[in-house]
Amino acid sequence: MTQIPPHNTEAAVSRQLKIEECLLQNMAQLPYDRISVADLCRQMGISRRLYYTYFPDKDACLISIIDRVVRESIESLPDVPINSDSMFSVTVAYLSYWREHADFLDLVVRNNLKALIVERSFLYFKNHEHNVLNLLNTPQFKADDSILWLYVAIRYVVLWQWHENQYALSVEEMAAKYLRMLKQPIIQDPA
Repeated sequence: MTQIPPHNTEAAVSRQLKIEECLLQNMAQLPYDRISVADLCRQMGISRRLYYTYFPDKDACLISIIDRVVRESIESLPDVPINSDSMFSVTVAYLSYWREHADFLDLVVRNNLKALIVERSFLYFKNHEHNVLNLLNTPQFKADDSILWLYVAIRYVVLWQWHENQYALSVEEMAAKYLRMLKQPIIQDPA
């Protein structure tokens, strides 16, 4: 009988999430670059050896957190066909998710990790490019890297602007602004 790898057990998944949560709690108190694996292990009462069975380093733990949050933000969207009629409600759901996770965005901004979250989001969408095409409602375009980078950048520029302005606009107003940005041509035809 083949043994199940330890990270597939409920206990292992729970421990991994606890390690990630410990890192997030530390990031709320200290800059990311001042947190060490040794600190995390000491606080959790685990050995470094056990830590390293989950993550090869502190950055891998952070990337795991970001990947999970990005994935959850997409999975929070309503399961409806994406078209011009549903795009507004899908955008409201997306922005609502991030509004509810403002504390995570605080950590990202405070620790200068904006570029990392954009990079990880790009990789998510690169692996799920059909999501981008559905969201953009432009199946005639191939989701090449430039379109994906642009899409991800627009998402986060709007999100961070809203966050840094302490959510002064309602979710609906921000969704309308976001959709206007997506639909406006980047370069105007001079003719």
